[in-house]
Amino acid sequence: MGFAECDTDRFETGFEKIAIFATRLESPTHVARQLPDGTWTSKLGEFEDIEHPTLRVLGRGIFGEPRAMGT
Repeated sequence: MGFAECDTDRFETGFEKIAIFATRLESPTHVARQLPDGTWTSKLGEFEDIEHPTLRVLGRGIFGEPRAMGT
């Protein structure tokens, strides 16, 4: 899809970042996308998109943990 792995979820001007969430068994469960202001957005099933300040807000839940990030 044109993304390359990156080491940080910090905002970097000029890059669009995504984060892939997975369970402890490494099964992908969710993807979040970083917005131009540095916050993150997620689609929660059939519900509306939400914005969250960090990736950790969704961690430790049904979405698993952020396992990989790409730019």
